[in-house]
Amino acid sequence: MALFRPTHPRSRVAQPAWRALLCLLLLVLRPVWSPAETNSVELVAPAALRVSGYGLLENRALRRSLRELQADRQAPVLDANFIEDAFLVLLNRLQDDGYLKPLIVGHLTLTNGEVLVIGWNGREELEVPRGVQVGEAHFEAFRGVLFYYDELEIKGLTAIPESRAKGFFLIRDSLLNLKSSRRFSPDSLQTSMRGLRRELVNLGYRDAVVEVEEQWSDPVTGQTRITLRVREGRKYVVRSWRLASPDPGAAGVELPALPEAQPYSLTWEQDAAQAVEVELYRKGYPDAQARLVEVGRSEAEEVVWMDLEVEVERGEQVELGQVRFEGAGHSRESFLLRRARVEGPLLDRVEADQGRERLARLGSFRFVDLRLEPDTGSPRDVVYELTEGRRYELSLIGGYGSYDQFFGGFEFQHYNLWGIGHNTRLKVVQSLKSTLGAYTYTVPEFLRPNLDLYASANGYQGEELTYDQQELKLSLGLRQQLPRSGQQVGLRYSYEFLAAQTDAIGDEDTRAAAIIADWQIDRRDNPLLPRDGYRLYANIEYSDPVLGGQSDYTRVELGAAYHHPFSRGLIGHVGLLHDIAYSPDPDTSLPFNKRFFPGGANSVRGYQRGGASPLDANGEQLGAVSVLQWNLELEQYLTRTISIVGFLDGAGITPDLDTYPFDQVLWSVGGGVRWNTVIGPVRLEYGYNLDPRPADPTGTLHFSIGYPF
Repeated sequence: MALFRPTHPRSRVAQPAWRALLCLLLLVLRPVWSPAETNSVELVAPAALRVSGYGLLENRALRRSLRELQADRQAPVLDANFIEDAFLVLLNRLQDDGYLKPLIVGHLTLTNGEVLVIGWNGREELEVPRGVQVGEAHFEAFRGVLFYYDELEIKGLTAIPESRAKGFFLIRDSLLNLKSSRRFSPDSLQTSMRGLRRELVNLGYRDAVVEVEEQWSDPVTGQTRITLRVREGRKYVVRSWRLASPDPGAAGVELPALPEAQPYSLTWEQDAAQAVEVELYRKGYPDAQARLVEVGRSEAEEVVWMDLEVEVERGEQVELGQVRFEGAGHSRESFLLRRARVEGPLLDRVEADQGRERLARLGSFRFVDLRLEPDTGSPRDVVYELTEGRRYELSLIGGYGSYDQFFGGFEFQHYNLWGIGHNTRLKVVQSLKSTLGAYTYTVPEFLRPNLDLYASANGYQGEELTYDQQELKLSLGLRQQLPRSGQQVGLRYSYEFLAAQTDAIGDEDTRAAAIIADWQIDRRDNPLLPRDGYRLYANIEYSDPVLGGQSDYTRVELGAAYHHPFSRGLIGHVGLLHDIAYSPDPDTSLPFNKRFFPGGANSVRGYQRGGASPLDANGEQLGAVSVLQWNLELEQYLTRTISIVGFLDGAGITPDLDTYPFDQVLWSVGGGVRWNTVIGPVRLEYGYNLDPRPADPTGTLHFSIGYPF
């Protein structure tokens, strides 16, 4: 019996009414908390707070900042102290953003209904009546003129390129030279000057001076011209360093070899001293201190050569007492002890710090602090101060995609189950063309660090271009993170119920059991908005009837992505992907759901999702058993958040391994615009098909969220 009876693909005139109604309901759904009714307490709404005049997103951000000032966010009134603080926060924010002469107008509705209007520009004294009780506060921002760098000249700089130095003052990673990327304020100028000097000091110019030589601003236009004078001074270089002798406190400590011409800076000195201290921490000396002392120098016209000694105060060797936890809440102490993994007999302060990091990675606590008790003597206890985070989190999902159209749903997460750090996640998404449900149970740090054990159940029902499919997947697996190298490896067992209906092959209903191994190494600077670096990944899926299913096949996926910045916000992106599937036994052939269907917003963009797969004579999708796909992009940032992109996508495809690696090549060329947000790029792109097949579209417009490869 088939898992479902889908609507025949060719009979679709309109989407099912229930699916559209459910999608609409999920889009407008909002969580509602209704306090329990009581006859003795009258519920009072919290004081209203609003900000306007600074743009939609900025207004919301400023309002959140003001809410942080409130000790009690449910308080029904706002007092004079809060109103004054709010004026000050808003004024400082506007001035920091380059609006040096703003006006903030507060429309304050008092609890007696009277409206009090107060304006403040930061130059006169702010007068808010004492004892005022405000039920609603509306702050209106009048920004005034934007002050910006019209000219910036840096004199006397030789240690670093001028373009690099100007990067401390100006945003130079976009094509358009907008005023918003050259905002000026006195505070930001001083911050940028300190940053430039710190850069020079870290290069060894510890006597460097950065000062303003000339400054001029036009109060009407906001144009600002700055001339800076840099006096680098001589460069300090470490010629040698050694342990102070005799020094019984430094027994067993080895100093690493110095790099050639090591620049001297306070940062390097602190790192070098800390490296010595860490060696002693490992040996049970938690109070060890090291400091570098200059014992000699020779001076030249441009360089000062320094000779240093390392003085060590080892302190007392300390035994480990107890490992205790404060504020554990729902977490079991036995689990926390296993997670911290702090063992004696000596107190290893490095091990204790690593235990704090392991506890923090659980995701069950907002903060994890560490202290040693008592402050002196032996033994000492390791005490972890824990602040529990939220145990439940509900997030609503909603939006629009060019293929699924409107979609909505929710994601529910439950942290720290049973008090032993286990987590669960339930995700449900309904669109006009598909239904998705996914549940995952995770056991973090299973048997060893960064090794997670998980079990999952995923269900999917979707209407594709020329076929319908349904899948139910049950999986049990392990995932190992290797943070230092950026690698991740995984191994899982999967049991799947697969069903498909298509005119090309008819109805298919099968079961597949497989062992799946995956690996990736991610060296990108940002996985959501990559500008530099690379990612390599591989996935091998082996299915055999002896594993419990009906299918016998092997699927392999190999992929790579490379990103490289050029100049002024121009970035090159390259993506490569090779998929291949093979079934040795015609009687247990490759399931239709396991074929490959390239095309869509994250593939060949001249097609809808799956549309770039092989077709039969009637234009029905056959699916590919081999795909070689490439994506080439040039992205140009116009501003800090807006970029345009041009791309060339291609895919070599074949429905039969006899013509491996492909017997047909599809090409798309196009472009688009992206709004780069903290959750990834919001993309509007159009792909044009260079040589479409008879059943192919001329091109496709895509609206999507997330980076394509």
